[in-house]
Amino acid sequence: MPGHATPLLRGEEPPFALRAHEALDAKRRIAAEGSSKPSDEATARGAPHREPSKDLPDMTTTITQDAHAVLLPAVDGFTIPGSLASLLASGTRSVIIGESRAEYVARAMTEERQTTETPQQFTDFTTRLRAIAGASVLVAVDQEPWGTKRLHRLVPGLPDFGPDTDPADVERSAHELGRAALRLGVNTFLSPVCDRLTGDNPWLRGRTLDLPPARIGELAAAFVTGVQRAGVTAVTKHFPGFPEVTADPALDVAHVPEGCWTESDLIPFAACVRAGTRAVMMGPAPVAGLDGDEAALASPATVALLRDLGFDGLIVSDDLDAPATLRKRTAPGPRWPPSAPVCTSCSRPRTDTSATSPPP
Repeated sequence: MPGHATPLLRGEEPPFALRAHEALDAKRRIAAEGSSKPSDEATARGAPHREPSKDLPDMTTTITQDAHAVLLPAVDGFTIPGSLASLLASGTRSVIIGESRAEYVARAMTEERQTTETPQQFTDFTTRLRAIAGASVLVAVDQEPWGTKRLHRLVPGLPDFGPDTDPADVERSAHELGRAALRLGVNTFLSPVCDRLTGDNPWLRGRTLDLPPARIGELAAAFVTGVQRAGVTAVTKHFPGFPEVTADPALDVAHVPEGCWTESDLIPFAACVRAGTRAVMMGPAPVAGLDGDEAALASPATVALLRDLGFDGLIVSDDLDAPATLRKRTAPGPRWPPSAPVCTSCSRPRTDTSATSPPP
């Protein structure tokens, strides 16, 4: 996709220690098997270490495939543009079925979408994606338990969330939700949202729970457990938590002001890590107090903080072309796909994290 930033890749030196597309394939195998825990063959940290083959692959082809494998383009609707077909044919293995900007802002799908979309459209579309790719494809949607619900009436709902909600009820309902999503060909939820708002936040308003951090973590962890037991990968977001932002990161050069973020913002994320979330999404803006210069998704210090929680799974960036991420350092070209984030696989942390910074 257009833009300045590149994927974060932490781990041993490519191409043999960890190839991004291999790590994505490992996550897809976990989702397809419907297992609540990764197998020895497909672990939470991605593909196992492999020694170089005597017959080395074409290095250009390998690098090209790896570059495409970490892309997570978004489409709104069930038409596959030529540009997306080209990405899939070149190695891209992930797609977001998104929503319009108006729906995103409203935190709800339009009535027209809800009355005209059918399960068959989803299954036909996801089948075509996999046919073009010639392989499994990670198909993601914003299906947030307390926010945007891209699958609207096509899947079962969840309990109302509050101080007295039983996490066991959440887990059971989330399991049924995940099973229904898999029948549509969707195997990844970009959720739950674990941010807790303490100030103005036009970006996340209407997508969070107004509960104590530990309670948010308890309910979010139950959701993660339920959907992943069904075989759907949960992408917990937006690390490290964005309690307040100066503006919408998708529209302005926003940041979390000094003194707004505290370690209590990590509590819901830590609960989801303990629950086994297979992926975590990094946020698109700088968090003062952690790294005031780089967006969380491009900050080695913030990525290291996530690893310190014990998470060694898949890291997904938020939108790389967001003004809050670019910070006026580049001018993106034509925007297709609109607001397309990049999916990035990571292995064990490096001692030297300098290689994770975006290049000039």
